[in-house]
Amino acid sequence: MTDTVSLRRADYPAVTVIAVADNIVAKSQAIPVIEKHYQAWLQGTPLPPLFLVPANEQVTKAAQEVTRLFSQSDPILVKNTGVLLRTSGSTSGQGKIVALSWEALVASTQATHHYLGGEGVWINTLPLYHIAGFLTVFRSLHAGFYPIMQEKLLQVTPLQEFLTRYETAQLTPQTISAYRSEMPAIYCAIVPAQLQQLTNVLQQITNAPTTISNSDSDSASAHLLRENVSKFLVGGATTPSSLLHLSHALHLPIVTSYGMTETSGGCVYNGKAIGDTQISLDSQQRITLSGSTIALGYLGAPNPAFSSLSALPRSHRTQDCGRFTSTGLEIIGRADNAINSGGFTIFPEVIENLLSTWGKRTVVVLGIPHPRWGETVLAISDPALEENAAKNFLSGHLEKGWIPRQYLHLTQFLPDWPLTSLGKINRKVLRQAVIKQLKESN
Repeated sequence: MTDTVSLRRADYPAVTVIAVADNIVAKSQAIPVIEKHYQAWLQGTPLPPLFLVPANEQVTKAAQEVTRLFSQSDPILVKNTGVLLRTSGSTSGQGKIVALSWEALVASTQATHHYLGGEGVWINTLPLYHIAGFLTVFRSLHAGFYPIMQEKLLQVTPLQEFLTRYETAQLTPQTISAYRSEMPAIYCAIVPAQLQQLTNVLQQITNAPTTISNSDSDSASAHLLRENVSKFLVGGATTPSSLLHLSHALHLPIVTSYGMTETSGGCVYNGKAIGDTQISLDSQQRITLSGSTIALGYLGAPNPAFSSLSALPRSHRTQDCGRFTSTGLEIIGRADNAINSGGFTIFPEVIENLLSTWGKRTVVVLGIPHPRWGETVLAISDPALEENAAKNFLSGHLEKGWIPRQYLHLTQFLPDWPLTSLGKINRKVLRQAVIKQLKESN
């Protein structure tokens, strides 16, 4: 049985693997290990790379995988690797392993803090084996703070304790730096699903303004977060424009983040490149990012998604497509999500954003195999959209070939949205369920 409380660890000559469960106990046990490896690098005596994996992954097997892949990798990559993480969403042990240098992580952290207005302490609610969760810990350590570790966004007891201890100058023994006279900025990295949860609660407070009591824990927690968090960094998936508008109306200080494991996390904030990041688009609108935050590459043989290790600045050709607008970079969608239907290349995210804003509900657009069109376009939502009304609305915004042919209810296929460990809707699982059900019903 997997131990979901304590940290599991394997030390090999080539790598140190730690399996981290998604709870405060396990994550807190991982923080001293991360700090030890970071401090060793700062002192010029680097330790073997640190590989963080989910609790369900076998640490010995993971260490053996890294050792094997290192033997196939460029020696420059092996020598400069500080941290290893699997690509986002790859919690089954099947994703690519990204090699990150400490230099890139520091560059990412410095650029982030510069954009946000200064160093601060970060609230962690995300898995440490994903770049977004890992960076909440690393940014805090880099700034001289112990991160605020919360089980969930609205379980704010750790934040309350931090505020109380700081106000009374009674910081925890784990605080790395000396006591600072001024309260630091508090930052919180979240995904769109968490932002939706927070805005739902704040909307209830706004619609029924009463005195917030301790008995209404979610309302009190949401209020505490809004009053004390300097910036909410929202990434991990495209945030619907309707949710952003609602967040601003509720006076939440939102910064949208675009980036990935391969870029040491977010490197484009609110559509603008941070630090020395450069953005370019090719003829297919594929996004390439370059700069100091770019990873060394994937373990194993060189991958064309990354520039040569000898080339500076480093660059990464992403799987995303975008365009430049008056406000900066706009993400159209992922190339690997694109639907090919009747000669059209359709980005489902464009349709989803339109429908979710208009229909005020979650919508996922999928391409399902079709003998004539290649793929036919379906819109899955909860609750279901009225088909004629949805088609009429979309006809004013999209070409006819982009408009979904069917509008179906989620519960026809699954009881709830299938999610990844970062709270993203798992398109692959949903698509498989839809195809299976449609085949059985025909």
